[in-house]
Amino acid sequence: MGWIGLILFSIGMIGLFSIRTQDPFRWRCWVLATILSLVVDIGLEVQYGVVLIPFLFLSFVVSSNTIDYKILRTISSKNVQGKMIYDIEPIITDVLNETKRDLTFELKSNSDVVEQTKVGNCVGYTKYFNSHFISKLKQKGFGNITVSHVRAKVLMMGQSIHVFKDKSLKDHDISVIYNKTTQKTYLVDASLSEVLGNIVIIK
Repeated sequence: MGWIGLILFSIGMIGLFSIRTQDPFRWRCWVLATILSLVVDIGLEVQYGVVLIPFLFLSFVVSSNTIDYKILRTISSKNVQGKMIYDIEPIITDVLNETKRDLTFELKSNSDVVEQTKVGNCVGYTKYFNSHFISKLKQKGFGNITVSHVRAKVLMMGQSIHVFKDKSLKDHDISVIYNKTTQKTYLVDASLSEVLGNIVIIK
């Protein structure tokens, strides 16, 4: 019955994880916590139990409000011309939700074909978001805005989370949007928003 239990457990966990909520990170943490009894019952505590405690702890102390970024360099930047707009947050939110709905995260993916495959890592998510955000601005005739793809360090409560040696995890790609009309800068993390809920930091 061990393999049957493993299969049923995995299907149940994947099914619960696929449910969309307003706060996906906390939802997934509570999913892990509530299935603790199943983990013990079917004897998978060695494989799965070690991740429950840290995830449950993070569900209480981590939110998008504790995230910030240290910009390392700009990968690309585009100036969008058009009529002035004072409030671009609704457009950012719409495109961010669209990006999360359309894409599936995969660390080892080809960001150059993200439009076709709908699979991306932080690079692919940023490219996809920027492309669709620029298109949305042009459709509405808005401009006087600079949209950049930047490489950054993720800071959690002021500390870098990049403690891994893996090259893929040494930094992170995000979008930076500068509205020249209001002189406001928006840091948008499309990929990490999949886990922590929408991350839009206004500077």
